[in-house]
Amino acid sequence: MTHTTTRRHFLQQVAALSASVALTRTAFAANDKIQVGIVGLGSRGFNLLDAFLAQPDAQIVALCDVHPLHHRDQPWGKGRQFGLTPAAEQVKKATGTDPFVTPNYEDLCARDDLDVLVVATPDHWHALCTISALKAGKDVYCEKPVTHLFREGQ
Repeated sequence: MTHTTTRRHFLQQVAALSASVALTRTAFAANDKIQVGIVGLGSRGFNLLDAFLAQPDAQIVALCDVHPLHHRDQPWGKGRQFGLTPAAEQVKKATGTDPFVTPNYEDLCARDDLDVLVVATPDHWHALCTISALKAGKDVYCEKPVTHLFREGQ
């Protein structure tokens, strides 16, 4: 007995299987949230902080910036406040828990409870923070440029 499968029948079967997989949702337990640490809490770091706080499957657990508080001067006066202190307050307000805070990014790399490190530092710090996090076994989110020179990334 021979069974021949036509191309059309094969594609229909694959489409049906793909649809069933795509339509099933994975439920995350509370401890299955992605544990996020952010290095660099200037204007871009705060944008990313807002984005990760809005994700139901992510939890901000650690923050790092060398500045406890700074602001961007605008022609009309003081702008939004940035830095470690306002970021920690924002996380506490959004989640009800205090994040770990430090001025040293290596403290975040050493944490066992951290899954991913978000690098939002000035460009010349991207490579150093990223390489340290990768060596510590962390996943990294870093925007371009990752390095200024090819040899920095080797």
